[in-house]
Amino acid sequence: MVGPSVRLPKILTHHSQEKTGVEEVTQARHLAEVEDMARGVVAVTRQVPEHSVNVTVEVPDAAEARTAWVKAGEDGESAHREVEAAAARGRAATTNTKARESFGVNDAAFVLGVSKQRLSQLTAK
Repeated sequence: MVGPSVRLPKILTHHSQEKTGVEEVTQARHLAEVEDMARGVVAVTRQVPEHSVNVTVEVPDAAEARTAWVKAGEDGESAHREVEAAAARGRAATTNTKARESFGVNDAAFVLGVSKQRLSQLTAK
């Protein structure tokens, strides 16, 4: 037997009672607690077993926030790959400059506009 279903259209606080008609307020302080707390309130007020109450919590803009978060992560990974590829091209350029022109470290550093220490770092990686 399935008990009553409750749909919570938004996060219920003591300020939203008037708008929603819900008179009970729980101790939920975080979104992760809302479902269990709402289930408990409904079970007590309707005198039904807690496991028979279905609760759906809707958080405004949650899907959009999650999508933006995932996209930002993907963009970050893509940017990291681009930076790594650019660094590899830079190392190849330093190595090629030294080899192609038969420059020594001092001359290759001068051509590339870096210190000889930096050139050694770039070609060592």
